[in-house]
Amino acid sequence: MENDKKIFVDGLMFNYPHENAPDFIKGKISINAPALTNFMNLHKNEKGWLTVILKKSKGGKMYFELDTWKPKTQETVDTTTGEVDPDLIPF
Repeated sequence: MENDKKIFVDGLMFNYPHENAPDFIKGKISINAPALTNFMNLHKNEKGWLTVILKKSKGGKMYFELDTWKPKTQETVDTTTGEVDPDLIPF
């Protein structure tokens, strides 16, 4: 993640299945459409996507956290000269 600050997803909740539920049911997701829509509009990337991670707290509660990780980009071409730095070429 980009920083250590957790961003919890508003409007999205996970619940374990009822104890009498069949084995193929693994959980239930509840969505508050207005809250989730606002959250998505606030945190989506330039292509309209956002990624959330389903995590388990130390107390056993499941929650959704916004994935803020972004790959580091390396400049391989000097934009002033148009030359490629050979040390940055991966092959």
